Amino acid sequence: MSLRRRVFDHFKPFGLAALWVATLGVAMVSAGAAHARTETIRWTHPETGRVANWEAYVGTLPGVYDRVVQLASPQPDGDGVFESSIEVADGAVVFIALRAIGESGEQSLLSNARERFPADPSGSQAAPAAPELLQIIPVTQ
Repeated sequence: MSLRRRVFDHFKPFGLAALWVATLGVAMVSAGAAHARTETIRWTHPETGRVANWEAYVGTLPGVYDRVVQLASPQPDGDGVFESSIEVADGAVVFIALRAIGESGEQSLLSNARERFPADPSGSQAAPAAPELLQIIPVTQ
């Protein structure tokens, strides 16, 4: 007897609603098992003594963040650079911005966002970063 038939026979006395709920539960558990990757973020701040905590804002579109990650209070290295790691969806391109939280709960503006790409699945050398376009000068003839 097939697995599908055994599941159907098991839930038959309870009706189709029970079968639907069981199927939904399996789908939700499967979705929760998605792979993740670690992104390490580094930043500086001009007034480190006034910052009590940091928040990382993560989203799949620039300026649209669907997740806020409370960062532990990392200490800056000798050059004043902070570092922390967060987990993001493995295959997703994500945008990450930071916010400083003061000791009384006051919040800074969000930092500029950085776009992070998933690793190349082929394992080959990643392409270089795109240049920043500053100005296009027309050619005169």
